[in-house]
Amino acid sequence: MEDKRTAIAILLIIMIVMLYSETVLAPSMRPGATSSSTETSASREAAPKSEPINSATLPKTSTTLSASQNIAPAPIGNTAGITSAPKTELPPTPAELAAAGVTTIETPLYIASLTHLGGRLTSLRLKNHKAVFAGDDLLDLVSSAEGGVLPLGVYSGQRSDLRTEYQIANIEPAGASNNRGELHVEPGKEINITLRGTLPDESTISKTIRFHADTYLLNITVALDSPAEDGTKVWLEWSRFLPKAIAEDPIDPWHFTLFSEASKIENITLHSLTLDGLSQPSAAQWLALSDKYFAAILLPETRGLNARYGRIGPQFLHRVSGSPSGGDFTVFTGPKDYEVLQDAGSEMERTVDLGFFSFLAYPLLILIKLFHSVFGNYGLAIVGLTLLIKGLFFPLTRASLRSMKSMQELQPEMKALRERIKDPTQLNQELMQLYKRKGVNPLGGCLPILLQIPVFFGLYSALLHALELRHAPFALWVTDLSVPESLTFVGINIPVMILLMGAAMFFQQWTTPMPSVDPAQKKMRLWLSAVFPISFLIFPFPSGLALYMLTNTSISLIQQAYLRNDTHANPGRATAFASVAIFGVAYVLTLI
Repeated sequence: MEDKRTAIAILLIIMIVMLYSETVLAPSMRPGATSSSTETSASREAAPKSEPINSATLPKTSTTLSASQNIAPAPIGNTAGITSAPKTELPPTPAELAAAGVTTIETPLYIASLTHLGGRLTSLRLKNHKAVFAGDDLLDLVSSAEGGVLPLGVYSGQRSDLRTEYQIANIEPAGASNNRGELHVEPGKEINITLRGTLPDESTISKTIRFHADTYLLNITVALDSPAEDGTKVWLEWSRFLPKAIAEDPIDPWHFTLFSEASKIENITLHSLTLDGLSQPSAAQWLALSDKYFAAILLPETRGLNARYGRIGPQFLHRVSGSPSGGDFTVFTGPKDYEVLQDAGSEMERTVDLGFFSFLAYPLLILIKLFHSVFGNYGLAIVGLTLLIKGLFFPLTRASLRSMKSMQELQPEMKALRERIKDPTQLNQELMQLYKRKGVNPLGGCLPILLQIPVFFGLYSALLHALELRHAPFALWVTDLSVPESLTFVGINIPVMILLMGAAMFFQQWTTPMPSVDPAQKKMRLWLSAVFPISFLIFPFPSGLALYMLTNTSISLIQQAYLRNDTHANPGRATAFASVAIFGVAYVLTLI
C-alpha cells in the first residue's frame, strides 16, 4: 500500500507541474481570464501569409476585414476594461500603399520595407530565419490583412498618421540612398530616416526611425508641432494580424507580456481579449506581443500609465506613450534568443518564459548550445546533455535500485508482521523497528527519483521553448526538432521515437526489482509507465523532447540491467558503456 501511494503521489506531482507550467506559467493570465491559444510551428506554416506591400508585390491574403473591423485611433476612455475604438478614416488600400512609395532598408539581420503613406512597416523579414522549414522565403514579422493597419502607427487622441503622406526630409549619413530607394546598413553602422508630413488637423508631424546594423532594435523619435490642448500623450503602436486558427491554437499561446515598473511579469493570452478595443492604460517598463519564438517589444518614453493592448477583430495591437509633443521610443522586433534580448537591455530577456524551473532551464539551455558548438547537430546536443545528466545522477540511480532490492528482501518479514499485528499504530512502530534493524530506508527508492524531477522539468521547459530547435534537424525523418516527429509509412504517420520510448519504459518497469510482491502494485507500476508515452501521443510535444525522453529511458534501461548483475559496479564504467553505445547509434543515424 505504501508503494502504491508513493507511485500515485509521484504521478500527481508530475501531472500538476506539467499542467501548471502549460496553463499558468506559459503564459499566466489576468485574474478572471480564460485559457488561451496560439500558433504552433505546424499551424504557423499552414496559415495564410501576407506578402510585403510594395510597388511590385501586393498582399495575398484570404481574409479581408469588414469596414466595421478597420482600426482607427482608440481614445483613452474612463470606463473600466476594454474600450471601443471609433470608426473613423479607413486604412489605406494595398494600391494606395504601393502608389505612395516604399523605402527598403537592408541590414545584416533583416530587410525592412517602409511605406511613405503612414510611415509604417509593410514588411520586416529576418535573414537568419525561414518562414517554413526548408523553404526559401524569409520569416516576415509584419503580418496585416487588407483593410488592417500596419505597425509603427502614431496616435494622439483623435489624431493619427494612418493616412499621412510622409516625405523623406533627411537621411543620415548623407548619400546612403541609391537610385532605387534602397538603403544598406553596413556592419557596425546605422541609418536615420526622418519623415515629415501633415496630420488631419493640419498640424505637422515628424517621425525619425533609426535602423541598426547589428541589433533588432529600432529607435523612433516622434515630434508634433502642435501638441493636443488637453495634454493627450502621443502613442506608438505595433499591430499584428492573426487568423483565428492561429490566435486560438491551444498548444503554443500568443500573448501580451507587460513588464511592470515593479519589475514583475504579467502575461495576457490573446484568447482572453474577448472584446474589441484597447485596455485601460497600465504602467510598464515595456510591453510585448509574442509567440514562443519571436517578439515585438515596445519601450515607452514616459513613466506612469504608459502602455495599452487589445484587439480589433483579427488584429492585435499594443501601444506605449510618450509626451503630448512626441517621444523617443524603442522597438525590438526579432527572435526570442535569450542572449540577444539580454544584450538589447531593459531585461527584455524575461520575455523568454521558461516556467517555474527556469533557474535550471537557463543553464541547461546554455549547455545545449555548448554541445551544439561541439557536435554541430542539436539532436546530438540533446543526446549528449541527457547522457551527461544521467551520468551525474548515476549514484542516485544505484542507491535507488539497492534500496528497492533491500525492501524486496524484507517482504516476508513485513508480511508476517501484518498478519500478526492488526493495530495500525503498533504495526507502523514494528515496521519502523524492522527497517532500523536491517538498515533499510523505506523512502530510499523514491527520494533519488524525486530529486531528479526538477532537472527533468527544467530540461523539459528548455527544450519546449528553445528557439535554437526551430527548423533544426536531427537525423532521418526527424527534420525539425521543434515539431512532433512522425514517420510516414503507407500513408500513416507513425511516432517512432514515442513508441520506442513507451516500449523501453514498459520493459524497464517490468524488470525493476519490486519492493512488494503484490501483483496489484506491479500492475500499477506498469500502468504508470504508459503515462508519458500516452501523454506524448495526446499532446503534440516537440520531437526534441521526445528524443530526450527516449535517450533518458534507454540509458536508464542499460544502467539497470548492468546493476542487476553487479550492484557494486563502478558508476563510471556502467555509465560509460551506456553512453558510448547510445551516442554512437545517434551519431551513425545523422550520417545516414
